[in-house]
Amino acid sequence: MHSGAVGKHFGDALRELGRVFSWKIALGETIANGTLRKGGGLVFEGFDGRPILSMTEPSARDAKRAPIALSTTWDRSRGTLQIQIAETAAALAYPVVVDPRFETSTWVTSTQRTPSPRYASAAAFDSVRQEVVAFGGYDNADIRQNDTWVWSSAARTWSRRAPATAPTARAHHAMAFDAARNEIILFGGDSAGFVRHNDTWVWNGATSTWTQRTPALSPSPRSSALMVFDSSRGLVVLFGGETDTDRLNDAWVWNGTTASWESARSIERTRHAAPKPSVPA
Repeated sequence: MHSGAVGKHFGDALRELGRVFSWKIALGETIANGTLRKGGGLVFEGFDGRPILSMTEPSARDAKRAPIALSTTWDRSRGTLQIQIAETAAALAYPVVVDPRFETSTWVTSTQRTPSPRYASAAAFDSVRQEVVAFGGYDNADIRQNDTWVWSSAARTWSRRAPATAPTARAHHAMAFDAARNEIILFGGDSAGFVRHNDTWVWNGATSTWTQRTPALSPSPRSSALMVFDSSRGLVVLFGGETDTDRLNDAWVWNGTTASWESARSIERTRHAAPKPSVPA
């Protein structure tokens, strides 16, 4: 990279700046920060602490191609790489070319574990622990899974949990975070042969455990339902879904305190014809 100025004017400016060059490095969303290595190179790590990208030591030469001694600093908070020409460098022939060696950066393969490719899974965000909990779905071979994965927003890493009990392998299930009780609710879905379920499971993020609830009354077996948390009432609401023969429009409310489902009024869509104007007699 060229300094951007040449000749005497640049030489004066360089001396006024203390022979310092700075580059602002925008870190991608997968990079946590960089660490300066001995010699002046940088290593950029992911949020799991493993190296993702390395940058070799910078170099500089003057117009006579004479190498120039450098010192490098890295401001982690500002993401700024600063290269300073040694004060002992005398009689420089301008222009000076400083190369931070970005073009020779190398990517490092991450060994971080992630869920396998899948679809028709479900997930919910635990706002207390700042975690996303994902469960089940189809893998690339169209086989339903029953694994539980947790994404840490702070570390930006996936970790697989191994609870002693868990819902059976399934897809098209519904999940929602019950913020009133700091737990995640899982309902229904379908297993092999498209057998649909109406079981209710609770995920405890503090203990990484699944617990099945057995309420006296439950929504009918279904898949592809919608489920959200109603913060105004502190309850989880489930709507719709499908069975083998029909699509549903019923609504149910889950009360985590009593571990019970309550049926709400079905939603009906009706069209209202505009009233006809009266005809005077």
